[in-house]
Amino acid sequence: MNLHSLYADSRERERAFHHVRIASSQSVQTIVDSVLHDMAVLDSKSAALLQFISVVLAALTFALGLVNESAPYAPLIRGGIFVFMGVLGLAAWIDLRCLRSLGPSRALQSTTEFENEMLTEISHRRERYRLALHIAETTFALLALFVLVWMLLARGAHL
Repeated sequence: MNLHSLYADSRERERAFHHVRIASSQSVQTIVDSVLHDMAVLDSKSAALLQFISVVLAALTFALGLVNESAPYAPLIRGGIFVFMGVLGLAAWIDLRCLRSLGPSRALQSTTEFENEMLTEISHRRERYRLALHIAETTFALLALFVLVWMLLARGAHL
């Protein structure tokens, strides 16, 4: 994923996608209808991702209490947990940017301007969601490896 794509203007790509959707759908009549549908779907996905991240953050907070302070690797394990919490917090912050609904930042003069504003907004929301999802997926996979190593270290300390 290109991080600079967050700031790229992809209205024409979005417009082409929504024209195809309108042509193939009987219920979607306009680009605005199509974009609003996508925003609703994206908002529900973003909310679900935020819920997942909050559950993982709660589990990591609980795991901090499980770290035996006398264990030889306790500072590293606690530091690792804090790093994972920070990265997941970043993913949640990026994902929260998908859920904003402030409306247009200026007065719009025509329906074309409104369409362009909507297409830009949905494009930015898609990119933010993709980035937050990518960060959360990667972090969760690394977290699984971290927990496995933690378990092996804990088992080795008890032998």
